[in-house]
Amino acid sequence: QPEKNRFAVCRYLEPVLSSDGAFYLELVKIWQAAGHYDAVPAAVPRAGWIPAFLLFLIKVLADCGISPEVAGVGISMVVGSTLPLLVYLMAQEIQSDKRISLAASMLMAFNPSMIELACEIQRDMLYIGLCGWAIFFGLKGLMQKKLWPWIPAGMLGALSALTRYETFELIPILIVTFLIFGFKKVLTWRKIGLQCVVFTVACILTVFSMIQFMGIQDFVINSYAKYFHGKMILLERKNSPMEKK
Repeated sequence: QPEKNRFAVCRYLEPVLSSDGAFYLELVKIWQAAGHYDAVPAAVPRAGWIPAFLLFLIKVLADCGISPEVAGVGISMVVGSTLPLLVYLMAQEIQSDKRISLAASMLMAFNPSMIELACEIQRDMLYIGLCGWAIFFGLKGLMQKKLWPWIPAGMLGALSALTRYETFELIPILIVTFLIFGFKKVLTWRKIGLQCVVFTVACILTVFSMIQFMGIQDFVINSYAKYFHGKMILLERKNSPMEKK
């Protein structure tokens, strides 16, 4: 009993589980108890719009005997621990001074916001890690003029899109980047076309494979359609004459 009281006091003084984290754990337990994802939106209708990759990872670890709470925090901590290395390698691709790369890596390692996210059950840290490594491999492919880095870039980008919708906002940036490299003649248009094909194929294969593997094929199209529909409505409101007034 004293141990439980001490744990409760620590949780009160330094809370780790946010409201979103508690909500995700509730969804994981529903998924785990039912054995299929269909039970999640059936029990909690508003959960149907949440990309399910983080929930799936927590469920897999919970099925292996790890508690969902530990699994959720563990995923964030493992992904967060790779970010300093990611920043270092990304800086090395852009410039050759290791001191600058090390300084950038240290800034990431001691970033208070990143440390806080690495201790929470949130989609943010997983999204940042997957998206960041996808950007790194894409940058490596562009700078070294190679095709193979676009395979992990596409796979990680697809997993990032199954974690948070914001991944799709990087597509226009990628297109503009390809155009700049093409018009500046850094890469030939043939090379750019091959990189686009490799990246797209890797994305599509990963997305469809994971959707089938997670068993969310009946919900993923509707959830992403609702997200983009909501974005279009918001954009129309911002551009409407009444809103400008």
